[in-house]
Amino acid sequence: MIEPLLGKLNKLETSLMLPLSNIVILPEVALPITLTDSYSIGVVEAALLSNHKQLVVATTKPEFQREFDQDKHIEIESLDDIYSVAALATVESFLRLPSGVAECVFRGLKRVKIVNLQVFDHICEVKFNRLSELSEQENSAKIKTLIKIVKSHWQEIAELNCNTFEQILVAITECNKPSKLAYQTAILVINDIEVLQNLLEEESLEQLLKIALEYLSKEVEIQRLRSKIIAEIKKEINQGQAKLSESDLLDKIESEWSLDDVENDDIEDLKIRIKKANLPSAIYKQAQREVARLKRLGNNLAEADVIRTYLDWILEIPWNKTVEINLELDDAKVVLDAEHHGLTKVKDRIIEYLATFKLKQAIQSKEKQSSQISVGTVLCFVGPPGVGKTSMGISIAHALNRPFERVSLGGLRDEAELRGHRRTYVGAMPGRIVQALHRCGVKNPVIMLDELDKIGMDSHRGDPASVLLEILDPQQNNCFRDLYLDCDFDLSQVFFIATANNLSEVPAPLLDRLEIIEIPGYSESEKLAIAQKHLLPRQIEKAGLPNQALHLSFQTINLIIENYTREAGVRQLEQQ
Repeated sequence: MIEPLLGKLNKLETSLMLPLSNIVILPEVALPITLTDSYSIGVVEAALLSNHKQLVVATTKPEFQREFDQDKHIEIESLDDIYSVAALATVESFLRLPSGVAECVFRGLKRVKIVNLQVFDHICEVKFNRLSELSEQENSAKIKTLIKIVKSHWQEIAELNCNTFEQILVAITECNKPSKLAYQTAILVINDIEVLQNLLEEESLEQLLKIALEYLSKEVEIQRLRSKIIAEIKKEINQGQAKLSESDLLDKIESEWSLDDVENDDIEDLKIRIKKANLPSAIYKQAQREVARLKRLGNNLAEADVIRTYLDWILEIPWNKTVEINLELDDAKVVLDAEHHGLTKVKDRIIEYLATFKLKQAIQSKEKQSSQISVGTVLCFVGPPGVGKTSMGISIAHALNRPFERVSLGGLRDEAELRGHRRTYVGAMPGRIVQALHRCGVKNPVIMLDELDKIGMDSHRGDPASVLLEILDPQQNNCFRDLYLDCDFDLSQVFFIATANNLSEVPAPLLDRLEIIEIPGYSESEKLAIAQKHLLPRQIEKAGLPNQALHLSFQTINLIIENYTREAGVRQLEQQ
């Protein structure tokens, strides 16, 4: 099958290559993949730094995979270890989890023929030619007929499953490109890696559609049989039970077929986790509905993986978990003084703010209200770079005994980055706020919204500033709705701190929700004290030297300040 390809090659290109086992990336298809080894993650991170965020994704041959299963230290050495026909793919999303693994979504772009492979320290680089597009001119009448049959089969599968496949059906029916329709169908119904690789290498559009249709027809037969069994069992049990839910029917089918397999164990584990998670009632009901959907889907792997990922997020988000807050003003003053030199007015204003918050909580305790009081107005530190806005936020978190998380808003143009993506999108994830709460593990952390003045707006992607209004407004943020979670989350206990360099760039409606604290900069005497007390010890520690290994006189530090740094903050001073 490879020989006819050689006459259809284009110019030679170079790219990093990501080898995968038991996975085939097809053109025009998005596929979520979990990467576990550091070298594969490094390749994807390197691709993300390139202009096009693209790389070649190739599938390893079974012979190499068998050797690798026996010895995890062997590496790919030549083209004999991989299939030479691969896919040029773009990295649509990348998330590195605290456990060390990375969740990625790749979208296939073009078929390519790898002609050369070089390996440098576990990293593969390939030279390749792009293969030409499959021709839609060959026997167009037969191709149109095949397309109609494929779409009608999907319509039947959706009807047999009570529209469980509705999202897939919409994508299939709206697809007008024959090759894309065939590849999308294949990735959903074919599990055999060699068959998928043959499809990738296939040069005939008609043959491509026929193979996809063959496996889709088998799936239709399975769904027809499933529907027939459900109807028969309903008929048999109808005399004893007036109503029978579909989940009960599936339980009876499993007892008939003895299908107590690993998938059922996974569902039982999910049910146990949900019961132990102490979820709010609305979230608990939502999780139960998703588990019921997961059970109905059976072997529909693509849809089931989406639901499992959603349930993992639901169960790991801190809906009710909080950390005990330290509101002793003397302790806060000690922490601020220890970690920041000067800025007396700024520190006094922060202490006043914390005192107000403490008073609110005391009033609430006196009135015996059970829920925790909201933080209220949001602090906003304004000043030039390097004056300590971020470090001041970290100090506040230390003083309050709360976890700290920073969310960068610089260059943000898509409101879905804050509000999350709907689950109908491939690779959908919660917004940055929910992700920050997930990393903190509690619902009352200190979250810093950095570079508030640098958010943008795209007419096609919504207005992030309007989402920030909902997040920061104390009257609204107790029921913030993330589109991915599709349920409300209480942000009222989060201590938000914003930073900005230029107030004139901050949208006016946002300014109404902010308590502005200006940090103008440091005098030369303050810079000298900061250098001696904080910067020099930090640099000595970074260099791995003993504490007394280096000493700089006041005159030397003054010389650096006067002649080599021209800034309001101390960032350049630390570099010097």
